[in-house]
Amino acid sequence: MMGTPAKSEYQHFVPQFLLRNFSHPYKPAGPKKRGKRKDDNGIYFNELVVRNVDLTADPPVICEKPVKRILGEMNMYEKNDDPSSHPIDPKTQRSLERMLGDLENKVAAVFRKITKAYQEDIKAKAEGSDFGPASVEMTRGERDLIRKFLFILKYRAMRFHKRFYHDTAEDYNENDRELLLEYMAEKGYTKPVDVWHDNIKAIIEVEMDTRGLWKKEIRRRMYHMDAEWFISHTEFYYMAICTPSSPDEEFILTDNSYNIFEGPNTFVRDQVTGLVQPYQYAPLHMFAPVSPKLMIVLRSMTFPNPLEDADKTIKEFREQVRKVVLEDVYHPGMLNGLLNDLPVSKAQNSYSRVVNGRYEWIGEGHSPGKYKHHKFYFTIFPLPSKYVHTISTVLFDNASYCSSIVFNGTAAFTKTLEWFLMAPNSEAKTVTGYDQVARGKLFDKLETISKSLGLEMTMNRRYLEVPTTRDFAAFLKQNCEKHRLIKAFNLNEGAPAPVLEGLDRILSTVSDFQILYESLGGSENSIGYDFEQAERMWTLRVKIDSWSQGIDESIRRRNRDLLNEAYCKIPPARYFVFSKLCRIIIASIELSRGHEYVFDVDGPDDVIARVHHIVRRDRLNWLIYNAMQSYVKYLRGHRLEDMWEDIVPGFEGFMRVVSISLMIEGSGYIRECGIPEVEDLARQAQRRILRENIHHDDRVACSALAFLEDDNRIELLTRALVRADFVSALEGKVERPLLLKLENVMFNLAYPTPPREEHRS
Repeated sequence: MMGTPAKSEYQHFVPQFLLRNFSHPYKPAGPKKRGKRKDDNGIYFNELVVRNVDLTADPPVICEKPVKRILGEMNMYEKNDDPSSHPIDPKTQRSLERMLGDLENKVAAVFRKITKAYQEDIKAKAEGSDFGPASVEMTRGERDLIRKFLFILKYRAMRFHKRFYHDTAEDYNENDRELLLEYMAEKGYTKPVDVWHDNIKAIIEVEMDTRGLWKKEIRRRMYHMDAEWFISHTEFYYMAICTPSSPDEEFILTDNSYNIFEGPNTFVRDQVTGLVQPYQYAPLHMFAPVSPKLMIVLRSMTFPNPLEDADKTIKEFREQVRKVVLEDVYHPGMLNGLLNDLPVSKAQNSYSRVVNGRYEWIGEGHSPGKYKHHKFYFTIFPLPSKYVHTISTVLFDNASYCSSIVFNGTAAFTKTLEWFLMAPNSEAKTVTGYDQVARGKLFDKLETISKSLGLEMTMNRRYLEVPTTRDFAAFLKQNCEKHRLIKAFNLNEGAPAPVLEGLDRILSTVSDFQILYESLGGSENSIGYDFEQAERMWTLRVKIDSWSQGIDESIRRRNRDLLNEAYCKIPPARYFVFSKLCRIIIASIELSRGHEYVFDVDGPDDVIARVHHIVRRDRLNWLIYNAMQSYVKYLRGHRLEDMWEDIVPGFEGFMRVVSISLMIEGSGYIRECGIPEVEDLARQAQRRILRENIHHDDRVACSALAFLEDDNRIELLTRALVRADFVSALEGKVERPLLLKLENVMFNLAYPTPPREEHRS
């Protein structure tokens, strides 16, 4: 039997243990009235209160509010059932709040370590001892607990209360509506708020183990788009702790401090509906105020890291990712954001040391993996004034729908507000986007507050017109499809049975896989790490494709090429794992679309791995990549042999010529394939073609090659001539059955070549 409805309860979206860091005991102005415990405002004497700008008042005012009655909502986690007709058991109603309370109690202990380290450092400096910036030691578990907690703060904020708090599924109206309704139908949900509740529970309950199995669990238990967001939030940013270097400066706190980002953010106007919609964005920094003197900053991994970038491969990879994610999507003024040169760095750790300006692993080989006993050492970075004020600027700028701006000292608040009002125009203080009216009102209110503080100035504002797009619906549809594909490829969930059977076959022949993997430089100690990195590579590949929607297709294709170029520089063993993962994922996608496919354990990547001893190491990954490009087309139902049929005049013939040209240019020259004997054959063949003018003789003029440019025509003829002598050139270096498989991979996949009989000379 259900109990009586629970009493209304004020629930904080900013925990009280953090609010208390901004608080002070309430001391009313004037003498205390005899025998009176409460002020006329209903606040107890000595009750903990915070100073805040009340943005709900008109005009806005600076006042004090009790910690227990600010930055929260009545019954925020209560479900939407009508208590009069569907009473809810009070125990069930409060279960989520209790779970959040337990999480807060655990993380509060870690935050106390941070505040204690800061306070001890201040005390030591006051006594004349200065040992440099303060530092906080954390276990891996403590660090991961903070990461989880910061996402929870973001995910339980009012923005998400507004997103999910609906009586029916039909009331949900966000851009992911189609995907969420599919998820609700699949899982049996009737209300979006139930999805929100269960997502929060899943995040709280998941154990972030060192093997990364938590990611599979969270994808199984959560709405898939938000699950991927949670994983990205914890893995694509590093945590830095900051403090103002000046004792006269402080950080502020708003309703949504934990829910905003700094970085490029663009909007478009849908020509069909007239509505302004979010389009592209790239979070570079996110923020978590701890106290007026402490701020946690989450900084994107796309920024340079001198110690990591001492490794040329890592540096090139980071630069390529940054180029693809940022430089080819946003205009130059948006690339670096406002905090590009923020003076912070990643935490040091117990499993590496710095030697000659670069990291060196300690005692656990070249792939240390992740272990619970690892420790991290977080420096508390002192920030010069401009960075402190810039962070506050971001918080001010995103306060359009906030009820309060909490601060500690009036003098420090006045100083940072003045800086915000008078700073040169940047991406901040721009009146644009879907909330133009709300932003304009916010800026008016901040000007009003500034005058009450004695500042006589008018804010610099920039009005930016939103571009119009005709195909926003198509953009949303494409975005939904990409997220469906991401969901389809959590290997243990949702993949079609034939693919799971294929995966089982790989695992059942694990000894063969292990032999190939180790022959390429892998080991038992590195295989888990390489699988994890391969999964990240796939996720990044899909995300970059999604992030770059809306820009010219030639630029998107170049972005893919740049990313693949970076991937091809990783160790061959890891790339081998990556190619295997891609093959399974793409096969699953095609099966989910109704295409027939029998999973082949021995793919082109396996064939090339078996002959790695005859391939130059610097070209091994490229050879696998070339072969896999055509193999993917085969998986998607393309008949590669149709490419060489006679070309007839007209649009279809023109498109075939374009397709052949792109295929040739994409795979590159066979004279650079990485197999020395084949490269020699190619150079000899090319000299012969040019010497005898074969590419212009009558037989070529009457074939499909006649429609190609000279360079592409010469390359195809070169491949055909090389194929004629391929087996004899490698006889004795590779066993014949494997050599015949390699011939098929080389000339049907890696370097597609017309049938031999058509172009031999």
